[in-house]
Amino acid sequence: MVLSEVPLNMLQEITQITMGWWDLADYEFRIGSRRFGNFDEKRPRGVEGDLVRLYDLISEPGDTILYTYNLKANWEHSIELEAVRDIDPHTLSKTEPLFAHCHGGKRACPPERLNGVADYRSFLNIIEDPTNVNRENTLRSINVDQFDPDAFDASLVNLRLYTMDADFRRTEKDLAARKRKNKLVLLKPKTTVN
Repeated sequence: MVLSEVPLNMLQEITQITMGWWDLADYEFRIGSRRFGNFDEKRPRGVEGDLVRLYDLISEPGDTILYTYNLKANWEHSIELEAVRDIDPHTLSKTEPLFAHCHGGKRACPPERLNGVADYRSFLNIIEDPTNVNRENTLRSINVDQFDPDAFDASLVNLRLYTMDADFRRTEKDLAARKRKNKLVLLKPKTTVN
């Protein structure tokens, strides 16, 4: 569940959290011929993700966004709008997430450092064979002691989403407080007559 008002750069953070990734590479959202993301210098830039809101791009159940993470590895995901519900974010309690909540999932996301589907298959073949001499080095290469491809922990995902949400609320509250405290003061030098 994601609030429709989130900008695409925040949807990128939410997607990274739900995938178990840490935003180490470039990304792109595509809707038809429109592209948004943080491309490298050799690729044309898309529209800035903080200017476009999710509701600007999809609004009807069945609408999809193609999300590609790590453009070199080409991890592609189709994100489909399942349903639209009316909600007033001002009625949410302080403990409810404002932007996103994960209701469940299946299977672990491939480790972020792998380069695409073929690399992931090779990785699984190595780690699922306890007699493979490369097993320990392969796990170490992605900075883990073990990896369970069937594991998914929605509570851990939600903990990270709540932390992101709390950080955002704290930043918003701080900005609102600063706006109240900061006033423009016009200083004029006093002229003295001798």
